[in-house]
Amino acid sequence: MRLLATLLESAPGPVTIAPIGPLTNIAALLAARPDLHDRIARVVVMGGAVGHGNATPAAEFNAFSDPEAAQRVLTGGEVPCVLVPMDLTYRCAVGAAWLADLAASGPVGSALHALVPDYLAHYRKALGWDGMVVHDAVAVAEAISPGLLSTEALPVTVETSFGPARGATVVDRRRPEVRDSTEVPTLGTPVEVALDTDLDHLRTFLFERLSRR
Repeated sequence: MRLLATLLESAPGPVTIAPIGPLTNIAALLAARPDLHDRIARVVVMGGAVGHGNATPAAEFNAFSDPEAAQRVLTGGEVPCVLVPMDLTYRCAVGAAWLADLAASGPVGSALHALVPDYLAHYRKALGWDGMVVHDAVAVAEAISPGLLSTEALPVTVETSFGPARGATVVDRRRPEVRDSTEVPTLGTPVEVALDTDLDHLRTFLFERLSRR
Protein backbone atom coordinates (compact mmCIF):
# COMPACT_ATOMS: atom_id res chain seq x y z
CA MET A 1 0.00 0.00 0.00
CA ARG A 2 2.81 2.42 0.84
CA LEU A 3 4.42 1.90 -2.57
CA LEU A 4 1.11 2.57 -4.29
CA ALA A 5 0.63 5.74 -2.29
CA THR A 6 4.13 6.94 -3.17
CA LEU A 7 3.58 6.25 -6.87
CA LEU A 8 0.28 8.13 -6.85
CA GLU A 9 1.82 11.09 -5.03
CA SER A 10 4.70 11.38 -7.50
CA ALA A 11 2.75 10.74 -10.72
CA PRO A 12 2.30 13.76 -13.02
CA GLY A 13 -1.39 12.93 -13.49
CA PRO A 14 -4.13 10.47 -12.49
CA VAL A 15 -3.04 6.84 -12.62
CA THR A 16 -4.88 3.74 -13.83
CA ILE A 17 -4.42 0.80 -11.47
CA ALA A 18 -4.87 -2.74 -12.80
CA PRO A 19 -5.00 -5.15 -9.84
CA ILE A 20 -4.79 -8.77 -10.99
CA GLY A 21 -5.15 -10.40 -7.59
CA PRO A 22 -7.23 -10.01 -4.43
CA LEU A 23 -8.11 -6.36 -3.73
CA THR A 24 -6.82 -6.21 -0.15
CA ASN A 25 -4.14 -3.58 -0.81
CA ILE A 26 -6.42 -1.43 -2.98
CA ALA A 27 -9.16 -1.41 -0.33
CA ALA A 28 -6.60 -0.51 2.33
CA LEU A 29 -5.27 2.34 0.17
CA LEU A 30 -8.75 3.78 -0.40
CA ALA A 31 -9.53 3.61 3.31
CA ALA A 32 -6.23 5.00 4.57
CA ARG A 33 -5.60 7.69 1.95
CA PRO A 34 -8.82 9.41 0.86
CA ASP A 35 -6.67 12.35 -0.20
CA LEU A 36 -5.36 10.21 -3.06
CA HIS A 37 -8.71 9.22 -4.55
CA ASP A 38 -8.53 11.95 -7.19
CA ARG A 39 -5.08 10.69 -8.20
CA ILE A 40 -6.66 7.45 -9.44
CA ALA A 41 -8.08 7.65 -12.97
CA ARG A 42 -9.74 4.25 -12.69
CA VAL A 43 -9.22 0.77 -11.27
CA VAL A 44 -9.40 -2.04 -13.85
CA VAL A 45 -10.11 -5.14 -11.78
CA MET A 46 -9.47 -8.66 -13.05
CA GLY A 47 -11.87 -10.64 -10.93
CA GLY A 48 -15.37 -11.73 -10.20
CA ALA A 49 -17.79 -13.59 -12.41
CA VAL A 50 -21.23 -12.87 -13.78
CA GLY A 51 -22.04 -16.57 -13.99
CA HIS A 52 -20.29 -19.39 -12.15
CA GLY A 53 -16.97 -19.17 -10.34
CA ASN A 54 -13.74 -21.16 -10.29
CA ALA A 55 -12.60 -21.10 -6.65
CA THR A 56 -16.12 -22.21 -5.71
CA PRO A 57 -19.24 -22.82 -7.80
CA ALA A 58 -20.27 -19.22 -7.06
CA ALA A 59 -17.03 -17.26 -6.71
CA GLU A 60 -13.97 -16.38 -8.77
CA PHE A 61 -10.63 -16.75 -6.95
CA ASN A 62 -9.64 -13.09 -6.52
CA ALA A 63 -13.03 -12.03 -5.18
CA PHE A 64 -13.29 -15.14 -3.01
CA SER A 65 -9.86 -14.49 -1.44
CA ASP A 66 -11.01 -11.20 0.10
CA PRO A 67 -14.72 -10.50 -0.50
CA GLU A 68 -14.79 -7.56 1.93
CA ALA A 69 -12.02 -5.81 0.01
CA ALA A 70 -13.73 -6.48 -3.32
CA GLN A 71 -16.98 -5.08 -1.94
CA ARG A 72 -15.20 -1.94 -0.69
CA VAL A 73 -13.42 -1.23 -3.95
CA LEU A 74 -16.25 -2.05 -6.34
CA THR A 75 -19.19 -0.57 -4.46
CA GLY A 76 -17.63 2.25 -2.45
CA GLY A 77 -18.06 4.77 -5.25
CA GLU A 78 -14.72 6.39 -4.37
CA VAL A 79 -12.96 5.74 -7.70
CA PRO A 80 -14.17 4.67 -11.16
CA CYS A 81 -13.95 0.90 -11.56
CA VAL A 82 -14.01 -1.48 -14.50
CA LEU A 83 -14.69 -5.12 -13.63
CA VAL A 84 -13.19 -7.67 -16.04
CA PRO A 85 -14.92 -10.90 -14.99
CA MET A 86 -13.90 -14.47 -15.51
CA ASP A 87 -16.76 -15.05 -17.96
CA LEU A 88 -15.15 -12.71 -20.49
CA THR A 89 -11.55 -13.75 -19.88
CA TYR A 90 -12.49 -17.38 -20.60
CA ARG A 91 -13.99 -16.31 -23.92
CA CYS A 92 -10.70 -14.55 -24.73
CA ALA A 93 -8.67 -17.77 -24.40
CA VAL A 94 -5.87 -18.26 -26.92
CA GLY A 95 -5.31 -21.48 -28.83
CA ALA A 96 -2.31 -23.69 -29.55
CA ALA A 97 -1.55 -21.98 -32.87
CA TRP A 98 -1.49 -18.52 -31.19
CA LEU A 99 0.85 -19.86 -28.53
CA ALA A 100 3.13 -21.47 -31.15
CA ASP A 101 3.33 -18.17 -33.03
CA LEU A 102 4.21 -16.41 -29.77
CA ALA A 103 7.01 -18.92 -29.11
CA ALA A 104 8.44 -18.25 -32.56
CA SER A 105 8.20 -14.46 -32.29
CA GLY A 106 11.46 -13.92 -30.41
CA PRO A 107 13.19 -14.37 -27.05
CA VAL A 108 10.39 -12.83 -24.98
CA GLY A 109 7.71 -14.92 -26.64
CA SER A 110 9.87 -18.03 -26.33
CA ALA A 111 10.43 -17.41 -22.61
CA LEU A 112 6.70 -16.90 -22.04
CA HIS A 113 5.86 -20.05 -23.97
CA ALA A 114 8.19 -22.05 -21.74
CA LEU A 115 5.79 -21.34 -18.86
CA VAL A 116 2.77 -22.68 -20.73
CA PRO A 117 2.70 -26.52 -20.35
CA ASP A 118 1.24 -26.72 -16.84
CA TYR A 119 -1.38 -24.11 -17.69
CA LEU A 120 -2.33 -25.98 -20.87
CA ALA A 121 -2.89 -29.15 -18.86
CA HIS A 122 -5.24 -27.30 -16.51
CA TYR A 123 -7.15 -25.40 -19.18
CA ARG A 124 -7.56 -28.49 -21.34
CA LYS A 125 -9.88 -29.69 -18.57
CA ALA A 126 -11.58 -26.32 -18.08
CA LEU A 127 -12.04 -25.46 -21.77
CA GLY A 128 -12.32 -28.88 -23.35
CA TRP A 129 -9.79 -27.94 -26.03
CA ASP A 130 -6.08 -27.07 -26.29
CA GLY A 131 -5.91 -23.45 -25.23
CA MET A 132 -5.07 -21.16 -22.36
CA VAL A 133 -6.99 -18.42 -20.59
CA VAL A 134 -4.94 -15.24 -20.16
CA HIS A 135 -7.09 -13.68 -17.43
CA ASP A 136 -4.72 -10.96 -16.24
CA ALA A 137 -3.56 -9.93 -19.71
CA VAL A 138 -7.15 -9.13 -20.73
CA ALA A 139 -7.56 -6.69 -17.84
CA VAL A 140 -4.14 -5.11 -18.40
CA ALA A 141 -4.97 -4.69 -22.09
CA GLU A 142 -8.06 -2.67 -21.14
CA ALA A 143 -5.97 -0.58 -18.74
CA ILE A 144 -3.51 0.20 -21.55
CA SER A 145 -6.13 0.74 -24.24
CA PRO A 146 -9.41 2.01 -22.74
CA GLY A 147 -12.39 0.81 -24.72
CA LEU A 148 -10.73 -2.36 -25.96
CA LEU A 149 -13.41 -4.18 -23.96
CA SER A 150 -17.09 -3.36 -24.26
CA THR A 151 -18.52 -2.45 -20.87
CA GLU A 152 -21.94 -1.74 -19.39
CA ALA A 153 -22.67 0.18 -16.19
CA LEU A 154 -24.42 -2.32 -13.93
CA PRO A 155 -25.18 -2.50 -10.20
CA VAL A 156 -22.75 -4.89 -8.50
CA THR A 157 -22.36 -6.26 -5.00
CA VAL A 158 -20.04 -8.89 -3.51
CA GLU A 159 -21.36 -11.57 -1.18
CA THR A 160 -19.50 -11.29 2.15
CA SER A 161 -21.42 -13.84 4.18
CA PHE A 162 -19.82 -17.13 5.18
CA GLY A 163 -22.24 -19.31 3.26
CA PRO A 164 -21.68 -21.20 0.01
CA ALA A 165 -21.99 -18.02 -2.07
CA ARG A 166 -19.18 -16.16 -0.27
CA GLY A 167 -17.15 -14.12 -2.74
CA ALA A 168 -19.78 -14.20 -5.48
CA THR A 169 -20.06 -11.00 -7.52
CA VAL A 170 -23.77 -10.37 -8.00
CA VAL A 171 -24.31 -8.35 -11.17
CA ASP A 172 -27.82 -7.04 -11.88
CA ARG A 173 -28.26 -7.39 -15.63
CA ARG A 174 -32.00 -6.79 -15.64
CA ARG A 175 -33.32 -3.90 -17.68
CA PRO A 176 -33.39 -0.64 -15.66
CA GLU A 177 -37.17 -0.51 -15.98
CA VAL A 178 -37.39 -3.88 -14.22
CA ARG A 179 -34.85 -2.99 -11.56
CA ASP A 180 -36.64 0.25 -10.77
CA SER A 181 -40.00 -1.46 -10.38
CA THR A 182 -38.92 -3.98 -7.75
CA GLU A 183 -38.94 -3.47 -4.02
CA VAL A 184 -35.37 -4.74 -3.59
CA PRO A 185 -32.95 -1.79 -3.24
CA THR A 186 -30.37 -1.19 -5.94
CA LEU A 187 -27.28 -3.28 -5.25
CA GLY A 188 -24.85 -0.38 -5.19
CA THR A 189 -22.94 2.11 -7.27
CA PRO A 190 -22.95 0.98 -10.92
CA VAL A 191 -19.68 -0.53 -12.06
CA GLU A 192 -18.49 -0.70 -15.66
CA VAL A 193 -18.59 -4.47 -16.24
CA ALA A 194 -16.72 -5.82 -19.28
CA LEU A 195 -19.10 -8.10 -21.12
CA ASP A 196 -17.73 -8.36 -24.65
CA THR A 197 -14.84 -7.57 -26.99
CA ASP A 198 -13.66 -8.10 -30.54
CA LEU A 199 -11.82 -11.34 -29.86
CA ASP A 200 -9.57 -11.23 -32.93
CA HIS A 201 -8.59 -7.61 -32.25
CA LEU A 202 -7.86 -8.36 -28.59
CA ARG A 203 -5.71 -11.39 -29.38
CA THR A 204 -3.80 -9.40 -31.99
CA PHE A 205 -3.27 -6.58 -29.48
CA LEU A 206 -1.92 -9.03 -26.88
CA PHE A 207 0.32 -10.78 -29.40
CA GLU A 208 1.84 -7.53 -30.64
CA ARG A 209 2.55 -6.36 -27.11
CA LEU A 210 3.98 -9.67 -25.87
CA SER A 211 6.13 -10.30 -28.95
CA ARG A 212 7.88 -6.93 -28.96
CA ARG A 213 11.65 -7.19 -28.74
